[in-house]
Amino acid sequence: MLNVLGFDPSLVSSGFSYTDINGLVHTGRVRPKTRFTPRLDFVATSFDDLLDCLYIQYKAAPLVVYEGYSMGSPMKRGGVGRFFDIGEQGGVLKLIAYRKGINVLLVPPTSLKKFATGSGGAKKEEVIKSIADVWGYDIPHNDEADAFILMQMGLAYLNKRKARKKHRIEALNGCSMQLCK
Repeated sequence: MLNVLGFDPSLVSSGFSYTDINGLVHTGRVRPKTRFTPRLDFVATSFDDLLDCLYIQYKAAPLVVYEGYSMGSPMKRGGVGRFFDIGEQGGVLKLIAYRKGINVLLVPPTSLKKFATGSGGAKKEEVIKSIADVWGYDIPHNDEADAFILMQMGLAYLNKRKARKKHRIEALNGCSMQLCK
């Protein structure tokens, strides 16, 4: 089994997805009830715990596949200050991975959608439907669905045969690897 953690960061509800050593898929959400520094601490601790859990199971560091910033969204929900909140959280999470020696594959939101559906402009509902149709999982929450696709992208990145389709290969080409060393 390949050790990959898909993580869809958000200030309100971050999604995660991974497979355990038996190949079972796990998805979930990290939902802080606080704001500002306590929120950063809650999300960072949860992320750190996920990384430790995967390291213990696999006896090796996972590849983290992380959705990059969606620069249009914060303006809709809270203005420019949200950019700083999102940037702080992203920096904290990337720093945790770096300090643990874990590589991070950064995925633009359009690449995630393209990998899932063939279209970089797909709606969240289309991503969720694609997961059911292609992979056979019923994932009701869009943050978990994004994390599931991120995990699939990481698996395909590590094993190119899993990409198969042209749109998935193109989606992976839009990603960038941040090496820990």
